[in-house]
Formats: sequence, structure tokens, C-alpha cells
Amino acid sequence: MVYTDQAKRVSITDDSRVLGVGCGIGGPARYLAHTYDCRVDGIDLTPELVEIGRVLTERCKLAHRVVLQVGNAIEVTYPHRPFDVVWCQNVTMNIADAAPDGQLL
Repeated sequence: MVYTDQAKRVSITDDSRVLGVGCGIGGPARYLAHTYDCRVDGIDLTPELVEIGRVLTERCKLAHRVVLQVGNAIEVTYPHRPFDVVWCQNVTMNIADAAPDGQLL
């Protein structure tokens, strides 16, 4: 799995909060939560993928560590939830370039 190699490159602990951008059905989110006992919030634009991910997360008994929701990477709003890691896999290539002030180019 590609994400196992990626996970080894960052420091994730059981105290870590991870934001999974473009989480899809949540495979990497569940892997990280299970392997590192961390908390993962995932967002994706596609409601159907998020719903499937929620069902799979429940079945894996990881709903206490993984929360998946419909969301837009350009409009991420978690004012009171700092994240230690932002996890992006196969998604950044689909996000329009943004200027330093956040405006799309």
C-alpha cells in the first residue's frame, strides 16, 4: 500500500490529529487510526464516497477515531481543531492553484 510508505515519513503518534483531504472512502484514514491510534478527520467532495467510508469505518469499529464528512479542500474550516498532519493522497493534482492569500489563480 502506498500510504504505508507515506506514513513512515511523518511523525504520527496516538496524540496526533490528522486531516485527510480528499479522503474518498477513507482507507488511509482508517489505516492511520488503526496503526497509530490517532484521530483522523477526513473530507471529500463526493457524498457517496463519504457515506460508503462511514459504513466501512463503523464496520471496522473505528468511528471513535475516524470522522468522514463532505467538504471542500479549498474551504476547510476547523477553527478549534488544530491538526498535526494534513494527509493528501491522489487529490492535490485536482485542486486549482491558489495565490498566497487563498484566492484561486
